[in-house]
Amino acid sequence: LFRNGQALDLFGAGRYTLETQNIPLFKKVVNLPTGGITPFHCEVYFINKAIPLDMKWGTDSHVQILDPKFNILLHAGASGGMGVQIDDSRKFLIKLVGTQADFSKQSLINYFREIVTTRVKTHLTNIMSQVSFVTVNSYLDDMSKAMQEVLDDDIKEFGVKLIKFLVSTIRLTDSDYAQLQEALLKASSVGIA
Repeated sequence: LFRNGQALDLFGAGRYTLETQNIPLFKKVVNLPTGGITPFHCEVYFINKAIPLDMKWGTDSHVQILDPKFNILLHAGASGGMGVQIDDSRKFLIKLVGTQADFSKQSLINYFREIVTTRVKTHLTNIMSQVSFVTVNSYLDDMSKAMQEVLDDDIKEFGVKLIKFLVSTIRLTDSDYAQLQEALLKASSVGIA
């Protein structure tokens, strides 16, 4: 419940009766000085905390990485899914929603897109400078757990809890993939010889 821009009260699940200072019979007379608008204005926001929101994420551009095994420059990106849930209604309203009439799943995705992308790119660069793209898929679980810890700290200050974070795909550009296949063929032919 907000009044005059201040968060006054927080109601848990259940039914409530809200009483106002509006006077039904004298409504028009009391509201004359304010142009017909009640001077006792307040807002009630309803927040769905029960349903976790599943969202897809992906890096908007590729990071450049020198593959440690084949010593070739690769351009990699990543994508996956995450689940979030509103944990602290007051923080969520004050820090994210503000004066917006509604705040949808898409609004949340747009707000956290840059945070997720930056953190994933940094972690992807660190892990792939040590592990070749050929074996990086065996580290998806480790990457997911590490990213969940980092991102949970980032978003909890907004009243949002990260329930899950999954890195499901690490991808290369088509030209880099062809270059990597060529390097693999050379390595295997040298091994055979």
